[in-house]
Amino acid sequence: QRPVVAMMADEDDVPAAAEPSRHGWVSLHRPDHDDRSPAAQAACAAYASLFSSHQEALREGRGAQLTVGVGLVRWRVDASTVIDHPLVMMPAELQLDATGAYCVRMADASAPALWTFPGVPRVAAALKLLDECARAYGLLGSSPPPPTAKRAWEPLLQR
Repeated sequence: QRPVVAMMADEDDVPAAAEPSRHGWVSLHRPDHDDRSPAAQAACAAYASLFSSHQEALREGRGAQLTVGVGLVRWRVDASTVIDHPLVMMPAELQLDATGAYCVRMADASAPALWTFPGVPRVAAALKLLDECARAYGLLGSSPPPPTAKRAWEPLLQR
């Protein structure tokens, strides 16, 4: 099972430790530990999580893989059970560059996919419409926009 990275920010709101990368979606530098702002603390937690995943992958002799989610589906199964899940899942790879920054990029030979709501047959018609919308906006092909490009994903996420 791959870890899921949650990036709730738009490109304009990404903390200073994270920046667009020419090698991938985002490059995350280890933040300054003296910065106690909420954004810096979130970046520090994200970096620590990525570091842990990367180290585990190295110990196991494999590449560091993770899943980046776009959008959030909240499904109320019953009065006491709620499922939160990314609407779109994108296979990604994690690489450590020479500067110590983690670069997150789409995995080779992969494509994003809509969550299929396993075991919930009532959503089949809605899922078909979401799939058509995502394809019409070029969101599910081999070159989707970065997960932080909120404006590109809005047509699908507002459905």
